[in-house]
Amino acid sequence: MKSLFKKVVSIFTVFAILFTLTACGSSSTAGISGKFTGEGTGIHGAVVVEVELKDDKIESVTILSHNETPNISDAAISDIPKAIVENQSVNVDVVSGATVTSNAIIVGATKALESAKVDIEKYNKAVAKTN
Repeated sequence: MKSLFKKVVSIFTVFAILFTLTACGSSSTAGISGKFTGEGTGIHGAVVVEVELKDDKIESVTILSHNETPNISDAAISDIPKAIVENQSVNVDVVSGATVTSNAIIVGATKALESAKVDIEKYNKAVAKTN
């Protein structure tokens, strides 16, 4: 009877150790998630940008505030965030005629990503240039 008990305890111990090692060996593939803000400088002051990450993927880029000139800056405010999300990169083309505003958005998004403590090089990959 003692021998059977020892075998059962030994088998139980082996399974417990294997379970523990398996649990310790598993790693999470989830990346950084959350909303992060950064600021760039436009023609008329601060351009505040929010970048939303989900598992290290850029989900959205939103301009929270700015004092840029209406009509002139509209294309940059609309197009640059979309380009950053589509390309998963801050290395995007600026909008002609709104270069300063475009750069302010790019700098703000870059600073937001830096505040998220991600590897910024991952989001600085070259994007195919458009004509």
